[in-house]
Amino acid sequence: MKLKVIMDSGKEYLCEKDNSLQEFMQRCVVGLDRIKYITLDKEEKIIINLVHISSVEILEETIVEYDESDPIVYG
Repeated sequence: MKLKVIMDSGKEYLCEKDNSLQEFMQRCVVGLDRIKYITLDKEEKIIINLVHISSVEILEETIVEYDESDPIVYG
């Protein structure tokens, strides 16, 4: 499962670090008086401020199967 994080600016990021929404949410828990930044990629180059997250989407992985008789794929 992949997660897409949508910021209040409309910018969208794919989250590479977490394998579930629960893992992502656990990293987002902060104290009352702290500004929390988290990274979304494995190289830790995408850093976001949690205050500016608008929504998180769960992206389902789609498996596409092809039939050998399909002329577009096997033409």
